[in-house]
Amino acid sequence: METQPIPIVIPYKLIPDTDELKLTIRSIQKNAKFDFNIILLGDAPGWINRDMVQVERWQPIRHDVYPSFYNVQEKIHHFILTSDCTDFFLTNDDIVFLKPLSFKTVSETTAIGLFPENFTTDASQKWKDTILRTRQLLIESNPDKPVFNFSTHLPYFYNRLDMLQLFNDFHIGKNNIVNLNTLYFNIYTKKQPKIINQTSRLRKCGIYFDGDFDKLLKGREKEYHLLNWGAAQWKNNIRNHLFKLFPDKSKYEI
Repeated sequence: METQPIPIVIPYKLIPDTDELKLTIRSIQKNAKFDFNIILLGDAPGWINRDMVQVERWQPIRHDVYPSFYNVQEKIHHFILTSDCTDFFLTNDDIVFLKPLSFKTVSETTAIGLFPENFTTDASQKWKDTILRTRQLLIESNPDKPVFNFSTHLPYFYNRLDMLQLFNDFHIGKNNIVNLNTLYFNIYTKKQPKIINQTSRLRKCGIYFDGDFDKLLKGREKEYHLLNWGAAQWKNNIRNHLFKLFPDKSKYEI
C-alpha cells in the first residue's frame, strides 16, 4: 500500500527574512530520511518555490498580551480545522536537523522530566505563567496522573483529530494560552514518555546564551541531532556556520 508523505508544518511570519527558514528547510531536505512535504502557515518569503511548498496564508488577529505565541496557536488551529491530513510534524523555522534522522527517531515522544511544583525557568514571567497554567489544567483534568514537561523546541508528531479535540476541550485561544506540547502529550501519550538525557536518541544543541556557540556547537555539530537557538543568539556566527553545513540550494527554493 502506498503511504502518503507526512506534512512538516512550520508556522512562519516574515518580519524580516533572516535565512533561518531557508537553512531549516535545507537541513530537513538533507537529513529527514522519510517521505514528507512542507507546509508553511502564514507568510512565505520570496524565495519559496510554491510548486514545492504548500502555503496556508493565514494572518490571525494579534493579541495584545501574547502576540507572537497566540499568533502561532491560532495558525495551528486554522490548519487542523481546514486540513485533511491524519498526522503531521509541527516544527519551527529555528530547528535544524544536523544529521540524518529517521521517522522513528523524530517522532519519538520525549519529555524533559516530571513537572515539579517548584518549577523555575530563566524565561519571561509570561512564559512561566503559561507553563504553570498548562500544568494546572492537567492536574485538574486528571489529579492522579503525573505531569511531564515537554520541550517547546523540538519537532513533534501530532494526530490532527486529537489536536482538534485538545483545542475544543481546553478552549485554547487568546484567553487560554497553553504549552501545546506539554498539554497534548500528557493526555495522548499512552505510555510513560522517554526522558531526554545524554543518551536520548534525539539530542539537541540549544544556543540560548552568548558564548554558547563557541562552547557547545563550534566543531561539535556531529554530536547532535538537532540545533535550536534563541532569537537574540541568531547572529552571523551561527548563520555563517549553517551555510557552510548546508551550502546547497534546496528544491524548495526558486
